[in-house]
Amino acid sequence: MEEPHLKLHNSASAISNCFTKVDDKLPGFLASKEADHLKWVAKVKDLFLEKKDKLEVQTDDHKCGLGIWLFGVEAETICKGQDKLTSLIEAMKKPHNELHLSAIDIQEVWNSEKPEQAIEIYKTKTLPALTNISQALNNVKNEVENILQGAREGKRIYSEETVPALKQIQSILSKIRAEAKK
Repeated sequence: MEEPHLKLHNSASAISNCFTKVDDKLPGFLASKEADHLKWVAKVKDLFLEKKDKLEVQTDDHKCGLGIWLFGVEAETICKGQDKLTSLIEAMKKPHNELHLSAIDIQEVWNSEKPEQAIEIYKTKTLPALTNISQALNNVKNEVENILQGAREGKRIYSEETVPALKQIQSILSKIRAEAKK
């Protein structure tokens, strides 16, 4: 009985080392938020191309879809006990804020009828912030994928090692009970 019991404990330890619960839909959600910000930047560009009077984008980084998640309970919950994921998510906040603030700067300069300066802000602030957000989102997606791979490994260990060891122990205990009844 010692060997299957040891296998049971070892498999539980192995599961504990690799399994962390995270929403398997998170990588898709993050990809959609990246797409949203690409569309956001395209709307900023439309200001120049279509010579619009006003930008029609969200300028508050806490109110767009990513910001609501980033500064909300969901991101906070995901980060619990996940130091690396926490630092990757934190690293996203600054460029995300810079991106949204760049639209305010662009609008102010555009209103002053300085289109060249507005385009310069777009090139030097908006686009680099977008690049940084995209990189940060990819870093978070990659870490989440690593966590999900660990969860898959934990499930494999459970089905291939824990369950067979548990069945072996149950079988041994059943034999001991039967012997004890005699």
